[in-house]
Amino acid sequence: MKTLNEIMTETGSDKCEWGHNYCKYYDQHFNSLRNDSVTLLELGVGGEDKELGGKSLLGWKEYFQKGNIYGIDIYPKQELNQERLIVFQGSQNDFIFLHTIIDQIGSPDIIIDDASHFNSLTIESFKILFPLLRSGGLYCIEDLGCAYRHDFEGNINFNDL
Repeated sequence: MKTLNEIMTETGSDKCEWGHNYCKYYDQHFNSLRNDSVTLLELGVGGEDKELGGKSLLGWKEYFQKGNIYGIDIYPKQELNQERLIVFQGSQNDFIFLHTIIDQIGSPDIIIDDASHFNSLTIESFKILFPLLRSGGLYCIEDLGCAYRHDFEGNINFNDL
């Protein structure tokens, strides 16, 4: 059986060791769920505008072979749709849109926020989605280093917070 890192490397996702190296942490937390019928929702499909993206969604689909994988992106990415993988177009901070998606897919077991990385949007998504997460589920926020970058609404001076 392939490791998560091997799968994400094959799909070209930057979650693998040549990128952000998140796979080693995800595998620690997700491995016990690997053979379950999980519902995974990832905010941010990757690729800008007309670039398709979806590399990590394809990796999650292979890793969770009984799971249903969903993505949300502000750009249209429905070309990625296939059995057990559906992408919805909308904003990560749109309360009505997010509730409509959860009504369709049910409470996710795992939510991964790899969307805009802007503090206000990340916080708003969390406020909306965390209460909708399955009890005992996992909510992951990637690229938290952006929280300190001014170009992502961040602030490194804690005295200004």
